[in-house]
Amino acid sequence: LAFIVIILVLALLGGSLWSMYFSTVLLTKRVKVVGTDELTPAQVSFAAQVPLGVPLVRQDLDAIGERTTTLRAIEAATVTRDWPSTITVAVVERRPVLAVGQPEGYVLVDKFGVAYQTQQVLPPEVLLAVVNPGDVPLLSEMATVAAALPNKLRRTVDRMTASNRDSITLVLESGRTVTWGSSTDSELKAQVVTALLKLILGAKAGVGGA
Repeated sequence: LAFIVIILVLALLGGSLWSMYFSTVLLTKRVKVVGTDELTPAQVSFAAQVPLGVPLVRQDLDAIGERTTTLRAIEAATVTRDWPSTITVAVVERRPVLAVGQPEGYVLVDKFGVAYQTQQVLPPEVLLAVVNPGDVPLLSEMATVAAALPNKLRRTVDRMTASNRDSITLVLESGRTVTWGSSTDSELKAQVVTALLKLILGAKAGVGGA
């Protein structure tokens, strides 16, 4: 009896493995893309290059994810199996915090300092940076500063400038300049600058009222 039970278990296990790895029942028939905004699902699917007709269990999820992130506009990608026949690719697109003006348009830079796209119009809420777009370390420093700015402060900034990591400067729409220095302690600096500007504007209003 024990021998028969073992044989049955092995047969069931073998049948399950055969169904998963070789049967036509669990083949990859569809690619589902989620999380796109600026990109289209077709663009992501083309980059992912998921081979259809392959058993779902034999798909190399890591390789699919690596191919997907070759698109510069994608920050991260997660690939999962959706039984019985779908590969789901969930992406996180990069979001610009800086834009560098160039003859061909504005080069968009995300919070990690990655320049990933060029477009003709400066997006709203994205700071204009006067900097060499090929200077990746400096772009990263400036992106860290831009990402740390609260919305209220960001809206008062006309542009950012820098010639090196210790000379980052905010040029406000009012004409005032804020010498930021490096990106170190940017969140604390943002709080200090916001408080100082509030005091300056409050004092100016008081003088005007008097």
